[in-house]
Amino acid sequence: MGFFNEPLSSTFARLRTGVILLTVVAIIRFLAKPAFGLAYDDATHLVSLAWLLLILVTVYAVPTGRRGGNWKDYLANALVLTATTQVLIVVAIAVDEFIGIDTFYTDPDHGGSINPLIHMAAHLVLPTVVLTLVFTLWGWLCGTVVRRVARPA
Repeated sequence: MGFFNEPLSSTFARLRTGVILLTVVAIIRFLAKPAFGLAYDDATHLVSLAWLLLILVTVYAVPTGRRGGNWKDYLANALVLTATTQVLIVVAIAVDEFIGIDTFYTDPDHGGSINPLIHMAAHLVLPTVVLTLVFTLWGWLCGTVVRRVARPA
């Protein structure tokens, strides 16, 4: 048995719908400026990967809690969802910077004025580590509440 209770590939398969939703929202956000001409603030309110990520971690904590999951299960959920989000952002930054499609992922007022390789590396390391830890704790809290409420009297 590895570090997690199940292989990450199984976790990824279990979270497939969430991964698809993250991908769809990332694409819509990518197209918000070049295809739809939305302002940054408008697009941020309409399509937010951060909010979707928080919602997905919360939603997936419910079945994990019902089946008696432990911190390893919440860590796997958070890692798969957070890493997927950050990889999608890195791909969008790369397309923006190296192919030349102007999107919000490299908006100069929101971190896009730094070196693109540093920008991409920062998304792969810092948010993945920090958000995975924070969302693991959040998922554990939500799952614990679900487990306590769902426990028969």
